[in-house]
Amino acid sequence: MAIIVVEVMPKRELLDPAGKAVLGALHRSGITGFHEVRIGKRFELHVEGAVTDAHLADARTNGG
Repeated sequence: MAIIVVEVMPKRELLDPAGKAVLGALHRSGITGFHEVRIGKRFELHVEGAVTDAHLADARTNGG
């Protein structure tokens, strides 16, 4: 079995309130080396057998 990993991030121009909350928590914990946090989602698409070009095309078309 193979796995295709698709990571989806919000567009740069969209606000990311969860990312801002995490950044604030980091700063309150004394971790100040970061200036931005963006939170996205990760999807794992499990494929029976080998990954084909058709699988990848489907993941790109329907996943993004």
